[in-house]
Amino acid sequence: MPKRNEILKERFEQIKKDLKQATLVAVSKFKPIDDLVAAYECGQRDFGENRIQELKEKADYFEKIGIKDIRWHFIGHLQTNKINTLFKIPNLFYIHSVDSLKLLKELYKKKGLLEGRVIHFLLEIKTSGEEEKEGIESIEELHEVINLVLAEKNSALVFSGFMTMGKIRTDDLLKEAKICFKKLKDQKEKIEIQYHFSNLKLSMGMSHDWKIAIDEGADFVRVGSLIFSDQDI
Repeated sequence: MPKRNEILKERFEQIKKDLKQATLVAVSKFKPIDDLVAAYECGQRDFGENRIQELKEKADYFEKIGIKDIRWHFIGHLQTNKINTLFKIPNLFYIHSVDSLKLLKELYKKKGLLEGRVIHFLLEIKTSGEEEKEGIESIEELHEVINLVLAEKNSALVFSGFMTMGKIRTDDLLKEAKICFKKLKDQKEKIEIQYHFSNLKLSMGMSHDWKIAIDEGADFVRVGSLIFSDQDI
């Protein structure tokens, strides 16, 4: 086995020891296909990308070589003019970053492009208050979004939960991450009670704070550099 593959295998094994209930989404942005193939051979099936074109190229490659059980997660900011391309990507499983009522309306308008496929989506909630981040921030917009979801409840686009990111502009990343993740968990529980949802998922935690996200009940953690870094970690 090439040395690079051995390194990736060891990193996956280390992370999976502490995953508990969560699914590891390996964030493979900017990484070569060889790394993804090696990760797949290690048993990894869930991969996250934040650029539509890169996701399409990688998904098309795996489709071409006959790998059907890979699950792609789009985790980046989604522009409405990219929806057509996104919906045609093979084995697209989750969209983690539905960050506004406007975007959700556009997704529902184009759901016919799914041609019977089911895709799950998560609402991105801004829990950090940081201006540079995307996400639903007002409780009024959140309730508008949920009401739209309820009106479209039999859609091939399935509302499955919430996503957030921890605060970046802080001297204590881990402390602030815990606050952000707890906010998301509390919001999820309120929505479940008010609107009679059950088993909504939480996507939270990245390479520097994923263990805190696990402790706060994450169902998906989005880990990239901790796996694919070229440096010793």
